[in-house]
Amino acid sequence: EHARIRRRGADYVVDGQVLIAQKGTALPDLCLYSGQPTQGERVTKKLVWASPAIAILVVISPLIYLIVYFIVRKSGALEYSLSEEARGRRTSGIVIAFGGLALSFVLFGVAANQDSPAMILGALVLMLVAVIVGIVRSRVVNIAKIDQNHIHLRLRPETAEAFRAALER
Repeated sequence: EHARIRRRGADYVVDGQVLIAQKGTALPDLCLYSGQPTQGERVTKKLVWASPAIAILVVISPLIYLIVYFIVRKSGALEYSLSEEARGRRTSGIVIAFGGLALSFVLFGVAANQDSPAMILGALVLMLVAVIVGIVRSRVVNIAKIDQNHIHLRLRPETAEAFRAALER
């Protein structure tokens, strides 16, 4: 349904809500999370991706999963911008995850000391919630796939529109 937008000389295309960039591309000064213009603060990162299908191996053995992950993973560098909002979102996600983990360990210690199964359960729930919320909140780049030559990023609708508009200029 969505047409691919491509500009002559650009190293990326926008296909619906997916940005497909050649590895090593420098994207325009638009926040990769929000699509808002940025003031030239750039991030160059090596992005890594493995097919989610291998996650089933965790059930068999975490060690086998790790070995397969390191064999089949794909990576590629990308230069992009993040707005102040996106950097703040990422930082707060990391603080939530690690803060929740630290607090849950303290609760585990207190629960063990008081022999309180309810407090142990509460600490487990806190740990899970903090880690999940922290991971979701800190993720500002959503990798859909990395292949031999390209990095495919899933964008929010307003971000896809901003990158599409940048290609049309």
